[in-house]
Amino acid sequence: MTQHPLGPLLCPRSIAFVGASDRPDSTGAAMLAMSQIDGFTGTIYPVNPRLAVLAGKPCYP
Repeated sequence: MTQHPLGPLLCPRSIAFVGASDRPDSTGAAMLAMSQIDGFTGTIYPVNPRLAVLAGKPCYP
């Protein structure tokens, strides 16, 4: 069976949140929180050059 062309976009195995933030009022923090609330089971990569860890996950510059 072949995979639908939009499968990787609609059902990703991992997500990189560029602009992830520890500021509770930021869009980056909201996106990160929603991915955890919605039960995303893939790997999450927060991207923020100022932080080493965010939400218990290592940050990438």
